[in-house]
Amino acid sequence: MCDAGRAIILAQDPERDVEIEEFKRLIEIAGRAGLRGLNYSFTVLSNQRTPDTAGRGGTSQSSFNLALHDNTKLSPAGRVTRDEVFARMKYFLERVIPTAEKWKVCLCLCLCLCLCLCLCLCLCLCLCLCLCLFLLIARAHSHTHTLGLDSVTARARAHTRARLPTHLDSVAGSAGVPPRRPASPNPQRSGALGLSCGTEPPRDLRYQLRSYGRGSH
Repeated sequence: MCDAGRAIILAQDPERDVEIEEFKRLIEIAGRAGLRGLNYSFTVLSNQRTPDTAGRGGTSQSSFNLALHDNTKLSPAGRVTRDEVFARMKYFLERVIPTAEKWKVCLCLCLCLCLCLCLCLCLCLCLCLCLCLFLLIARAHSHTHTLGLDSVTARARAHTRARLPTHLDSVAGSAGVPPRRPASPNPQRSGALGLSCGTEPPRDLRYQLRSYGRGSH
């Protein structure tokens, strides 16, 4: 609440009721404009300042210097007890809350707003940290799983390569064809079956293998 509402905070009648009516009018204007929230403050002790200091270009700056501040001097509010502050706030809220409810406008104290913003920022930070940790764990798990698949694939390929010549010999024997000859020390070219056999299998072997494959289907 700005300096125009000091009569409300200091409980100065009848000016207090006049300022409350003005505040209610502002709530109505905000509701008609579609605003759904207004922020206010209720501090008995206003902002403390010492004499202004000169700035660049001939400007004056609002300042506070603790060495120049007279802390023994009371503010215009005088001495106010805790109960008096809450009584003044209750007097104010009991008269403005019905207007705020009528126009569907939320009233938020400055302290509550700051706390809400801090909580939201902390929550967002925690969510970001959790997401980063989850991504790191997922990436490490995926890398380990990939290495495991690679090792399994490599073992399967080695096993297949080791058993393939024996399997071809068994197929040729069942077709009535003599088993293939072992590879020569100096292979000339790849065999017709895509194996490094050194010498190409005879034509009758290839013909028998193709006939056997068609017959098996």
